[in-house]
Order: sequence, then C-alpha cells, then structure tokens
Amino acid sequence: MRLEEQSAAVRDAVPVEYAEFVAVVTELGGTTVLMFLLAVLFWCADRRRSALVISYAVAGLALVLSLKAVFALPRPP
Repeated sequence: MRLEEQSAAVRDAVPVEYAEFVAVVTELGGTTVLMFLLAVLFWCADRRRSALVISYAVAGLALVLSLKAVFALPRPP
C-alpha cells in the first residue's frame, strides 16, 4: 500500500545530480506557486470568473489538507 519498493526503484533510477532539479519541479506544484498564479489571474483577467476559479482551488486545497489529516500516513522513505 505504501509503495516502498516502487519508491526505492525510482530513487535508484534517477541520478543524484538530478535531485535538485526534481525538487524545483516539485515546488512548482506547491500551494505557494498556485496561490501566486491565482492572484495574477485575479488581477489580469475577468474578476468574476477568476473568483470562481480561486474558490474552486481553495476548496480543493481544503479537501486535500483534510484528507491528509484524516489518513495521517507517513511519507514514503
């Protein structure tokens, strides 16, 4: 269930030199980047539609954080 063998296989397949690049790419999917992009969208596009998109993003974020708290599984090694 925890995919520990698959996680080890991915770690072994990716050279150590790419670790920093992978970390940067991972950060692009974080909430900080998402909120920044949504703020830019709100300023530059139709505010009514942007507010709807932002409300969906915040609701999705709340759902993900709630599920993480409910399951409270440790991160894979």
